[in-house]
Amino acid sequence: MIWTLLYIPVALYLGYAFTSHLEPVSWAIVSAVIVGFCLVEGLMVRKDPVRSRVTFVVLCLTLASLLGGLILRE
Repeated sequence: MIWTLLYIPVALYLGYAFTSHLEPVSWAIVSAVIVGFCLVEGLMVRKDPVRSRVTFVVLCLTLASLLGGLILRE
C-alpha cells in the first residue's frame, strides 16, 4: 500500500501539469480507457478476495487526477 501513498503526488502533478491542457476529445478517450481498466480490475478484485487492491486504488487515483485536471483547466 506504500506505492499508493507514493503515487498521490505524482497523480496530483499529472492532473495539474498535463491533463489540464488536453483537448476534450483526448480527455474523453483517456478517461474511457481508465474507467474500463477500473471496471475490469474492480471485477477481478470482487471475484478474488485475496487479490491486492493496490492496482485498483492507483487506477482510481489516476481517474481522480484526470477529473482534477479538468476542473483546474486553464
